[in-house]
This record gives sequence, C-alpha cells and structure tokens, in this order.
Amino acid sequence: MIGLIIGLIVIVAGAELLAKSAEGIALSLRRAYFVGAVLMALSGNLPELAISLSAIIAGHPMLAISSIVGSVAVNILIVLGLAGLLGGWKKDVKFDSKKLQADIPLLFGALGFFIFINLGRAEYIHMIDGLILLATYILLLRFILFSHKEVYVSHEIVGGNTRPLWQWTGLFIFSALLVAIGAELLVHGVRELFISEMRLDERFVGFTFLALAANLPEHLAAIRAAMKGNGEIAVGNAIGSSSQAIYLILGLLIVVSPFIGGPLPTHFDMIYLATFAVSVLLMGVVVSDGRLTWFEGWIFITIYILASASIYYP
Repeated sequence: MIGLIIGLIVIVAGAELLAKSAEGIALSLRRAYFVGAVLMALSGNLPELAISLSAIIAGHPMLAISSIVGSVAVNILIVLGLAGLLGGWKKDVKFDSKKLQADIPLLFGALGFFIFINLGRAEYIHMIDGLILLATYILLLRFILFSHKEVYVSHEIVGGNTRPLWQWTGLFIFSALLVAIGAELLVHGVRELFISEMRLDERFVGFTFLALAANLPEHLAAIRAAMKGNGEIAVGNAIGSSSQAIYLILGLLIVVSPFIGGPLPTHFDMIYLATFAVSVLLMGVVVSDGRLTWFEGWIFITIYILASASIYYP
C-alpha cells in the first residue's frame, strides 16, 4: 500500500516536471518549433508508456492493454464528463468545432484497428501492426505541425526563458527517470494490493485505477480549463490524449513487447470494443455540436461507471 502511494506521488511529480522541462526546452528551441512541440506532446504520454511497459515486464500484458483502453475511456468519458458537469453547470462549455473535427477520424481509425485485430484469426498482435500505428503517428505530427499547422497551432511557442538549454534537458531526463521509477512502484503496488490481496481482475484494475493514475495532471488541467470556459483546451486534450494512447503508446508496446515479455494478445473482452465505440461516437456528437452541456457530462460519467461495472463483474 505504501509503495503504491509513493509510486503515484512520484509519477504525478515526475509528470509535472516533465511538462515544465519540455516547455522550457521548447522555449529554448523557439526556432526549432517541431522539436519543442513534439517534446511537449511526449511529456504527457511518458507516464502512461512507463506504466504499460512495467505491466508487460511484470508478466501482465492484459493489464497494459486494459490500461490503454481505459485511458481512452477516462479521457473521453471521465475528463469530458467532469468538464461538462462542472464547467457547464451554469453555462454550456463552447469551443470551435472546426478545429477539432479533423481529429475525429483518428479515433474512428483507432476503433477500426481494435475491431480488426479482435476479429482476426491471429493469436497475437504482429509487430507490423505496431509499426503501422507508429507510422500513422509520425504522419499525424507532420499533419499537425506542418501541412495543416494553421488549423491546430494559432501561434508559435512564446514566453520568457530563465535557464539554459542544458539545464532544461537535464531536468527532462531526471523527470523521465522519476516517472519510470514511479511506474515500477505503482504497478508493483497495484499487483500486491488489488490483484493479489483483493483478488480483483487485472482488466478492471487497468481499466480504472491505472488509467486514472497515468495522466492525472493532464486530466485535472483539462477539467480546470473547462471550468474557466476554455472548452477548446478540454475537448482538444481529450481527443489528443486518446489518439496518442493508441497510435504512439500502443504502437510502441506492440513493437517492443516481444523482446521484454512476449507479444500482446489479440482477443479480449467485447466490453472494451463496446466502450471504445460508444466513447468515440459520443465524442463525434459533441465535436459536431460545438458545445458540451452538463447533462452530456453526466451521461459520459454514467457510461464509464456502467462499463467499469461490466468489467468488474465477469
């Protein structure tokens, strides 16, 4: 229990330092906008990647997969649910739907990937699938940062910078090590407490606790943004984090898993696909409308609770 709490604290602290150091590097490399923007995006995904890798190394591949699917559900159903419920209680959370509509095909593509690998005949996910996901992520970066930059980026990274580049780089590396250590402690604590002692299904633990813990600072930041009336940040964060969880994190896990713990299985419970599909469809409805109401937020949270209960009771 103590190790689990320490691991969670270390991950949260490391994630905060990662975001700060990535922003510092981006400011130092103001002219090299691509490098800074990529580092800032990666800083939000490293905790989730570290947790998933630790789960695979520990011999729990389904714990890793369920945490990734759970991450998508948390980003859409919980983060947007609380954003709508808290931020839209008195006034609807509004945003520019045109800037976010281009991201919806990414989520439908990720849904298609899960459907095809689950209905296929293969027993394990092939490395080629992971390479395709990573290639898609690289092309996504080009789409966002170069060919359609005017849609996604309203201005270059600006601001003051009080430290030299080498200090920000050192802080980034130190923060990444903190996240890796925290992920190992967290996964070990989860195995001991929830799986070994409480006898909970590892799929339920990954879908709920690990998914919530992986990007806790980002989740809180998105909810705070919605409460301040900045719906574009909240909704954009939910879509971006969900897409990166599939194309970047799952892609990397598929490629490296045969070397650290064995390839990932292809067939898993249909409840994952159902939750994924409902989340993506609801996201599409919200983005097309250009606003998020408090009642939609309540529906999102209710669906997450129902999905978690379905996974909890086999």
